[in-house]
Amino acid sequence: DINLAFLKGEKAIGYVVDWSQMTINGMSKAEWIEKRQADQPDFDANKEYEEELLPSVEKMFETANDKIKKTGLYFVSGTDKKYTFYFYPQDIKKKGDNDINCVVKETTTGETKAEFNLQGDGGTWGSMGNLWGDGFEDAGEKLGKVIKKGIK
Repeated sequence: DINLAFLKGEKAIGYVVDWSQMTINGMSKAEWIEKRQADQPDFDANKEYEEELLPSVEKMFETANDKIKKTGLYFVSGTDKKYTFYFYPQDIKKKGDNDINCVVKETTTGETKAEFNLQGDGGTWGSMGNLWGDGFEDAGEKLGKVIKKGIK
């Protein structure tokens, strides 16, 4: 189990999503956009990436906040809280399955307090943005469970 007891008594937890390590189906962003554009010539693959895929990560925080509200904690974007969760999406599959490395740091000192991985299961129906949303929603459920267990 992941020890997050240091979060007891905190209200808001900051978060940052760092996409720099992410691949999509094992491809870099540039390779993915090129392939996606070739497969879907009517699409604007870059626009889809920026405006549909990346923003779908917000579902993770909405779901996690819903799961942890009884603890008195909630996630808020940014680094102005005592602790910051850094989320590093690794490979995300086309259907939204994801693997996210999480590092919790004390914001002012940069000291790592905890580190763990989340794996969300994507969807089966809908646009790629919807499938990614399903995957991030699942990761958010798991994140909520990790926090609830970790602060006990």
